[in-house]
Amino acid sequence: MGGLSFIGITLATLLSISNNPFPEFRYILSTLIILFFIGIKDDILIISAHKKFTAQILSALILIILGDMRNTLISQLAKKQYL
Repeated sequence: MGGLSFIGITLATLLSISNNPFPEFRYILSTLIILFFIGIKDDILIISAHKKFTAQILSALILIILGDMRNTLISQLAKKQYL
């Protein structure tokens, strides 16, 4: 039942996200959906590690390219520590 509620909440959020002040949130939800369905497929049918890794790379590329998300915290901390 947890998976069904996840799908319902995710789809409702995606449909009502048009005026969201955080537009990158739709890319986060999209990648969550991809990873969720890969996990479901892996539970039902055993899929190869190569296919799971490809889905993870695809999700990361969606966040990086389409969502324009970067992890800048690590570089900021490194600059403060060494400067």
